[in-house]
Amino acid sequence: MKWLRTILITLVVLLLVACSPTAEPAAQEPSTEEQETVAEPAPEQDEPTAEADAQSETDTSGPKRGGTLNVVFTDWPKNLHPQIDSGTEGVYVQANIYDSLVNIDVDGNIVPGLAVDLPERPDELTYIFQLREGVKFHNGTDFDADDVLWTFDRLLGKIEGQQSTQAPRYQSAIESVEALDPYTVQITLIKPWDDFIHLMAADKYMDILSQEAFEELGEEYGLQGAIGTGPFVFDEWVRGSHIRLVRNDDYWGEPAYLDEIVYRAIPEETTRSISVRTGETDLLLHPSFKDVEEFSSDPQFTVVTCDSGTVIPFFLNTSQPPFDEKSVRQAIFYGIDRQAIVDAVYHGFVSKGQGIFPPWHWAHDPQADVYPYDPEMAKQLLAEAGYTEENPLEFTITSTNATEYVDMSTLIQAQLADIGVNVTVDSMDAAAWTAKTWPAEGRANPGYEAAIFRFRFSNPTTDFSWRIYHSQTSLNLFGYNQPGGYQNAAVDQMLDDAWVITDEEEAVEAYRELSSTIMDDAVLLPLGWLNTVNVAQSYVEGLGCWVREDTPLHRVWLDQ
Repeated sequence: MKWLRTILITLVVLLLVACSPTAEPAAQEPSTEEQETVAEPAPEQDEPTAEADAQSETDTSGPKRGGTLNVVFTDWPKNLHPQIDSGTEGVYVQANIYDSLVNIDVDGNIVPGLAVDLPERPDELTYIFQLREGVKFHNGTDFDADDVLWTFDRLLGKIEGQQSTQAPRYQSAIESVEALDPYTVQITLIKPWDDFIHLMAADKYMDILSQEAFEELGEEYGLQGAIGTGPFVFDEWVRGSHIRLVRNDDYWGEPAYLDEIVYRAIPEETTRSISVRTGETDLLLHPSFKDVEEFSSDPQFTVVTCDSGTVIPFFLNTSQPPFDEKSVRQAIFYGIDRQAIVDAVYHGFVSKGQGIFPPWHWAHDPQADVYPYDPEMAKQLLAEAGYTEENPLEFTITSTNATEYVDMSTLIQAQLADIGVNVTVDSMDAAAWTAKTWPAEGRANPGYEAAIFRFRFSNPTTDFSWRIYHSQTSLNLFGYNQPGGYQNAAVDQMLDDAWVITDEEEAVEAYRELSSTIMDDAVLLPLGWLNTVNVAQSYVEGLGCWVREDTPLHRVWLDQ
């Protein structure tokens, strides 16, 4: 498939920051050159055998069973519910609880999951899956085709009061999901979709759910319980303290090596780093980038890094003045020096955003120069819109209280002050940020003017395009082509048309034109595309790395 690129695992300990932090990273395909590594790649997942299990218990040179992995990330998940927004941290936890019909291994390859093999494809619109027999959910109920149908009914909004937040996206693409027998499911699409099989593996919205668990827990599902078929079982979520998962010894595949995983959230960067240095934390997800060089030069730690699909967006509410005016939005974008911001905050681990696609993606245009820093152009556009020293533009940036977002907001505040714009920074916890910025009933939230956060995807082209910018998607936080927001009717049609293109050259041309059009409308400024960077104690083995950043821990083990 034209979108699938090989994402390499690079585990580095020495000289991780090999480029100057002030140099803009080049836009290119992922490198095929690996840096010096300090750990072997995670083992391939095979069907369990008695011999292999016995060896793992006695062979001190290979993977060992047992132990607790203590993991720290930035914010608490919003929930552990696969079909509503759970936040990035929710995805980290859910990756170990649930399975889809197809999964993704530690190298980013699509592999069989709850289906015994990859689907049969009699034509470009039909996917036929043979399901595994004898699989049980964590609550002891049997898995079969009815669970797949119920999951997709929720996904497509067919169950009253239980529509997933991605329903409009999948409603436009999936014609039917039917059981041919108790262990055979056929999915028929409305239109060709090269991304579909990868989304089945990478998108949490297609994790297979237990109807009985949902009916038992009701509105508390994802908060008081989360039931899947995956290698770890949800044990408890003590608010403000931890989330604990324990190994699923009845897993249909090879059971995990770890006894349990304990997750904690620490928003403050320095405190997170201290927790690793003191040995309190075994695995730090998304460390402070200023600390990575120090971690990489210390043999106590392993630093894991690769490309990612994570963008840091600065976006404007086009349904609220003054950002209902395109020229004002463009002025703000010209007044932001993105390279200075990503250098200061991310220390060389971010590529400055130049369009709607990451630099490793086939649809990225390496010749694009999107909103180069130009304070004079910014002042000119502001003056034309009626903003002067006597009548300055004023607005508030809403961010979470995670250090990186506060730092970026503060830098933008200082840069825009140089062009006569008065900015206030309002930081809050993730739940409050969501309440102020998340759209409702298909229109932008009136609670904010400008905001900054992150969107994390894998490599499906429609994630970076349709899922963010179409009027029907829940990630359109800026009112683009929605009631009361900025209107460019051509964009929805361009997104729909590009979706079904199967010729690679035609698709490249269409998506680059789309990127240029969206960037000109100035609704979202991609500050930069992050690298995935995680830090672990050196005894943590089997960590993988790929663009999704969901960090499955099934094959991780402790060499202690």
